[in-house]
Amino acid sequence: MRTFGFDPSTAEVLQTLQPGHFVFKYGSVPETHVQHVRSDIEVTLTDTDEGMRGDARKVQ
Repeated sequence: MRTFGFDPSTAEVLQTLQPGHFVFKYGSVPETHVQHVRSDIEVTLTDTDEGMRGDARKVQ
């Protein structure tokens, strides 16, 4: 918390973050809890697991 200058209440947020959530901090601006939301097409275009699965599925 001290290293990044986070408010003490952020400790609990960091310990309970769900997938797609993060804490954004820029300079001396107070940190913000953010949820990254992607559209269906973004999910398809950024699927990096395809190569690991060996799927024949390809983005058309």
